[in-house]
Amino acid sequence: MKNVSERDSTKEQLIDELVKLRRRVAELEALEFEHKHTEAELVQRNQQLLTVQAAVAAISSSLELEAVLGTVAGEMIKLLKVTGCVIYEWNSVVNTITIIFEVGPPAWEHDSHMSCTFPLADFPLTKQVLVERTPQQMAINQPDIEPSELAYMQECHFKTLLMLPMIFQERVIGLLE
Repeated sequence: MKNVSERDSTKEQLIDELVKLRRRVAELEALEFEHKHTEAELVQRNQQLLTVQAAVAAISSSLELEAVLGTVAGEMIKLLKVTGCVIYEWNSVVNTITIIFEVGPPAWEHDSHMSCTFPLADFPLTKQVLVERTPQQMAINQPDIEPSELAYMQECHFKTLLMLPMIFQERVIGLLE
C-alpha cells in the first residue's frame, strides 16, 4: 500500500515540476519577445539619432540659410520616410506663414509655392500647431478636416500631412510639413 502512495506522491511532484517548468518557459518566451521588441526600438532610435547628428554636423558646417534649410528638409525626408518637406517662416505679428523652402517630387518643381504667404486665420489647425507647439497629422479622408486645410491638401495632392512646429531658443519660428 505504501508503494502506491509513494508513486502517487512522486507523480504529483513530477506534475508540479512540469507545471513550474512550463510557466518558466512561458516567462522566458515573453522576456525574449520583449527583448526583441526593445532591440528593434533601440535600432530605430539609433537611426533617428544618427540622422539628427548628421543634420547638426551639416548645419554647423554652413551658415548659408539655403544650405541649412536643405539639410533640415533632406534629413526630415529620410527620418520620416516621406516624399517631400516644406518649411514655413511664421510671422506672429501679422499671423501668417510664408514658404521659405520646399523640396519634394519632380512635380513640385512645376507647381512651386515658394514665397507664398498664407493667413493663419484660414488654417486653424496650422495655427494651433504653432501656438500650442504640438505636432498634428491629417489624412485626406479624415472627416473633421477644416475646408481650407482639405483644399490645400487636395491642391498639393497630399494624402497625409504631418505638421511640426520649429522651435529655436524656446520660441516658435516656423512650421515644418
